[in-house]
Amino acid sequence: MIERLLAKDPDHRLGSAKGAAEIKRHPFFKGLNWALIRCVVPPEVPGTWDMVTSFCSDERKEGNTPNLSKNVEFELF
Repeated sequence: MIERLLAKDPDHRLGSAKGAAEIKRHPFFKGLNWALIRCVVPPEVPGTWDMVTSFCSDERKEGNTPNLSKNVEFELF
């Protein structure tokens, strides 16, 4: 499906002939009720973790001034 959606030639791209209806009928979406899609509750997405914010808050809990260069190594390619 992804390959057909990303086809360079617009005439061969999935959805070019019948629009969104062609994409909705793809086997990937089998069993999905498009009429009720707005009523479905999406799955919960886990929050992101910010290394700098987390590191700074840990340092403050210990009573230290945050030092962002401490124990942080970066390798450049």
